[in-house]
Parts: sequence; structure tokens; C-alpha cells
Amino acid sequence: MKPAGGRVDLTALIAAAQRGSAQAARQIVEHFQHDLVGVAYLLTGEHESAREIAGQVCVLALGRLGSFDLEADFYPWLLRHMPIAQANVTLEHGDGLDRVALMGAAAERFQVDDDRTRLRHGLDRLSPAERLQLVLVDYAGLSEPEAAAMAASVAGRELSTAPVGEIRRRVRELAAIGAGETVANTLRRLAIESPRAPLWEEIAPDVERQSARKRLRSRLTSFGALAAALLV
Repeated sequence: MKPAGGRVDLTALIAAAQRGSAQAARQIVEHFQHDLVGVAYLLTGEHESAREIAGQVCVLALGRLGSFDLEADFYPWLLRHMPIAQANVTLEHGDGLDRVALMGAAAERFQVDDDRTRLRHGLDRLSPAERLQLVLVDYAGLSEPEAAAMAASVAGRELSTAPVGEIRRRVRELAAIGAGETVANTLRRLAIESPRAPLWEEIAPDVERQSARKRLRSRLTSFGALAAALLV
């Protein structure tokens, strides 16, 4: 699933943002924000954390935008920042990944009576890498190799992660999803719960600081080139 919205010339926006346009950066954030928050919400189950992670993804990606190849597909490149952003937010909150196990244990104490609640329960029983892999393929629409590569970065010392088909089967069993409902459709229904409020105002100060640093580096580089030319 690619981000929905009106017709946007992303290549032109990205090129403008690479040249330092804050307005272009804002439009990129606005175009992808709901999908980013949706992915983050499926990974965490918490609205506040989802917004923080989505904001971190934007800041990280915009900070590295100069390295993006305009011929490449931007959305998968953007999502590559999700594991780092999630780790940053987790470390900031100091709650560690054990929260996943706690959420799963808490869910067992309550009756699960609808697809979304059951799916949330199923997702919480997966490892962080498995959950990321499933969400990136069945919600975000990435290819299995792309998702596996990102999940491997979360898995750390694990040599490999399970195939998406096996993860789907486990989630279907854990979440007791009905035969007529696919995991992907249930993920999309669950993601509707993610907040839609704009992120730009939250991340703009960070983006502006990065833009100022980029301008300063550019000026220093230009000054260095000029000084070298004068000294020849």
C-alpha cells in the first residue's frame, strides 16, 4: 500500500528539500505522515509513541535527504528509518522491549471480542523483528526482501527472521482471525485508529536546525574553496 493523497510531484519536492526548502520538507511530511503514524501504531499499539516514532522517522530521513537518489523509490527508503526511530523512542522512554511481553501478558487477562483487539493481542506476542516484518509487508506494501532486511537490523544477533507466511500463520492462530478476513485487511482496519493530527509543527524546529547546519557547512565549504584558490 502506497501513501494515499492528492497528486504530488514527489521528485520535485524531494529535489527542492535537498536544496534546503523547508516548505518542500513540510509537504513531504504532510504527504506521508498518516502512513508513518499508521505503521508506528501497528508496531507499538500506543498513539503517543506512534506520533513520536513517525516524527523521528521524518527528522532522520530529512537529515539524510541529501544522500537519497532521486531515481529510487522514496517510500521504502523512508521506512528504513523506522527501526532506528523506534529504538530512539524506546530508549528515551526507558521502558525497553520487555514492554511487549508485558502487554501480551496483560491482554491475556481480558476477553478479546473483536478482530482489532485480537490482532493487537497477536501482534504483541510476536518479537519486535517479526512484528516489523509483518507490518512492512502486509500494511506498508514493501517487498519481503526489503522488510526482511529491516527486520534483521532489529533482530540484532539473530541470524535470520521467519518468512512472512509463517508469521502470518502464527498471527492468525494467536489472534483467531476469521477465515474470511486476511491479516493485511485487519491490519489496515486497526491502523485507522492511528491519529491524523499534523506532525510538522512538532518536528519543524529539528528540521530547521538541520537546515541551518547544512547551510553553515555549505558556507564553510565555499569559504575553504575560496581560501584555497587565493592561496594558489
